[in-house]
Amino acid sequence: MDVNRVKHVLIVACIFFSTGLQAGGFANKERSTTAQGMSFSGVSAGAGDVSYALFNPAALSEVEDRELAGTFTLVVPDWEATARFNGQTDTPGVTTPLTSAAYGHRISEGTVVGLGLYVPFGLVTEYESDFIGAFDGILSELYTLALSPMVSIDFTPNLSVGAAMAIIYNDPQLTGAAGINPNTGEVLEVKLNASEFEYSWAMGFLWDMSETTTLGGRIDTGYDITTGGILSAFDQNFAPIELFGEASINLPLTIGLGMQHQVSEKLTLNAEVEYANWAEFDEIRVDVAALGANSNVGEVTNYKDSMFFAAGLEYSKSDALTLRAGLAYDETPTQDDGRSSRVPDADRVWISSGFSYQKSENLSIDAAYSLILFDDPEVTLLNGPAAGTKVDYSGPAHIVSIGLNYRF
Repeated sequence: MDVNRVKHVLIVACIFFSTGLQAGGFANKERSTTAQGMSFSGVSAGAGDVSYALFNPAALSEVEDRELAGTFTLVVPDWEATARFNGQTDTPGVTTPLTSAAYGHRISEGTVVGLGLYVPFGLVTEYESDFIGAFDGILSELYTLALSPMVSIDFTPNLSVGAAMAIIYNDPQLTGAAGINPNTGEVLEVKLNASEFEYSWAMGFLWDMSETTTLGGRIDTGYDITTGGILSAFDQNFAPIELFGEASINLPLTIGLGMQHQVSEKLTLNAEVEYANWAEFDEIRVDVAALGANSNVGEVTNYKDSMFFAAGLEYSKSDALTLRAGLAYDETPTQDDGRSSRVPDADRVWISSGFSYQKSENLSIDAAYSLILFDDPEVTLLNGPAAGTKVDYSGPAHIVSIGLNYRF
């Protein structure tokens, strides 16, 4: 077995684990249609329906009896990658559907329990196998699903505290080019399959500072991933082989603070700030027993802490129609030195709008659209014959969401 070839395959694989897990990059905020319409401003302040409990479990305190919300979202990236070396272009963005649901049930005057289902992380990028950066990755697909029991308790008439636990299923899939078969000329693709369950915790509060102003805060512990996967690769004779590898990474703690202020009977303003200590994500450790003394083929990630700022408004045009708009600035935790082509992430601006239509006394229909403008990033290829080549990325992303809310 060619140890150097296997080490190269595993280094490509471990880069994947860093790409789908960037909270500033592609952690999914898309858990609430009403919140998206305001660029997720006020999510910590429980400014909307029961779907806000997927951000701050204390938002369950706003449920009067029983309430159910569901969201369907399409993320449509419109990126173009251009290699400086030869001008070759590719479009790695793939349209990705996301769904979420939240249910709240008041069991007593001061206690509400709930259950949430959402996708905390999700991403698909795909390049053509003949793209100059194929040795850094062809397909990167991450699917996660979180099931979250929640509870909120009213400590005083003006203060509610909530807690939640998330059971998270992680299923990453990866392909990348490892070489070219000199006998056939075909690109040899390596594949990684892995899946595992992890857990995280969240706590939050809602404080009605006055009849018109609510302050909310939340903290999410993040979670550590230690997952084993099967790497389908090739030996020095280009014959297929399978190896077991184990990867370990640490996802950061996140803190959010939000405010909702009712200016008038019709107009409400919202604000949000979020901090994630991504600097603790300083290493991806990948251990492969088959490599013996050289079993650790991990990567240094060079991440930094990131911030998210958002402001938005909600206007009740009539008893049936509510309009929303929002603006946000979202920092990336990645830096120029170490950014991967699997997630060509950069600082971004959110421009959002949305509305809710009260179809009946119990049922409302929600819709939202967001335009995401990126600070065009560049990526330096790490592997293969084109290592060191710069690839420039440009283009926005579009997010469309439809939601339903039913109050029993």
